[in-house]
Amino acid sequence: MIGLSLDTLFETVPEIEITTNLRHSLGSIKKALRYRDFSLYRPYCLINDSKQVKAIKRKYHFDYYTQDIWYDICHYLKPNEKVISPFSNSEISSLTFLNQIDKAIWQYNQSVQEELNKRLESFQEKSFVGVHIRRGDKITEAKHSSLETYMNFVIKYSEQKRIFVATDDYTTYKDLCTLYPDYEFITFSRPSNSGYQQGTFNRLDGLTKYNNTLDLFADIEMLAKAETFIGTFTSNVGQFMIIHRNGNRCYMVDYDFNSF
Repeated sequence: MIGLSLDTLFETVPEIEITTNLRHSLGSIKKALRYRDFSLYRPYCLINDSKQVKAIKRKYHFDYYTQDIWYDICHYLKPNEKVISPFSNSEISSLTFLNQIDKAIWQYNQSVQEELNKRLESFQEKSFVGVHIRRGDKITEAKHSSLETYMNFVIKYSEQKRIFVATDDYTTYKDLCTLYPDYEFITFSRPSNSGYQQGTFNRLDGLTKYNNTLDLFADIEMLAKAETFIGTFTSNVGQFMIIHRNGNRCYMVDYDFNSF
């Protein structure tokens, strides 16, 4: 997509054999294992597409959903690299390019937007630091950062005493209130939240999944509104907020995203 004009980006492109070739998909697994680089894995094999998805792709003339190739887009674009925007044909940073894609596709439907407006109404005029602390099964992918580490970043990069805590573990919020009594902590996390577990989420009924997703969206909107954002690069929310905020006052406690 990079370097193409807007007209070229959205022209009809028929699906080619390689996108539906199971042999190619399996070959990418072999290559990833051989070089121990799983960015080489290409799971884009349409053999798993439902009839409905295939019909939508035929109707609108596209090969992949953005979610299918988002990892590739992020993996191969470096924050300080310059690219030609397909939206404006101007040279911009690759991070700004991702931010433009985000603005184009991150849209709530009316009912979700109305619910979010209700939840965020009381915070419209308030200034605060946004901190995202992921617990739960994330420990299987990356070591948890201590609460002290997060607060050291808060103290270093902001003078704010009001902190919004987006977390999947309510205990995190309670511990912060106890350890740092001079700060005002706010959270949408519920006392029943004890750390996100993907397997548990998958077994929930549809309504509960919907409400939990609304909770996530509310957290995201608060983190976007925050004066400063502090999170972890190993979290999807952390990486998304860098894109969503275009890197503006974003600090990762585990990784300097501007260094690569």
